Amino acid sequence: MTVSISGDKELFELLRKGDEDSLVKVYQLFKGNYISWGQKNFLLSAEECEDIFQDAIIAFNDNIRTKRLTELNCSLKTYIFSIAKNLTIKRLNNNSREELKDEYFDAPIDPREIVDQMIILSEKQQKIMSLLKFLKEPCYSILKLYYYKSYSMEIIARELNYKNEKVVKSQKVRCMNELKKLVKDRFSKGDLG
Repeated sequence: MTVSISGDKELFELLRKGDEDSLVKVYQLFKGNYISWGQKNFLLSAEECEDIFQDAIIAFNDNIRTKRLTELNCSLKTYIFSIAKNLTIKRLNNNSREELKDEYFDAPIDPREIVDQMIILSEKQQKIMSLLKFLKEPCYSILKLYYYKSYSMEIIARELNYKNEKVVKSQKVRCMNELKKLVKDRFSKGDLG
């Protein structure tokens, strides 16, 4: 089945009747595109993207079955991607609330205290913080303003000309993931203690 705008009403009717084959076809049609997009734009693994996309397809199906969605004013792909994007941002925001903690760290690091306590930092922490200079913009600026200068998301948004603080929060999560990846790539577990 080819899913097109002209066939949305027929597709919606099939999904309301519980036609799993149609739902599987929609899933298969867009899954690969979303996984590539999610990996590129959010630095997520293929597995994370697939989980999020499955949740998006479930939400899409629920919206049709409950008749919250009866017609589209955009392409089916755009609609499903918007659900998946919102779910991705929600997941990233939830993850950003957790402190930076990984198998490489014995305890969470509070980078805001690092500037004042640089002398007493462990060698492990100094190695991790030295990687900040390898981050590209805007990550370097966002993390520097947030952790070193203790700027709020609102102030960072204003300073770096972002639309709002939610955009900065989302970008900060991607930046922290990039920093974690740098730590993993540059140091083996033995190098960090």
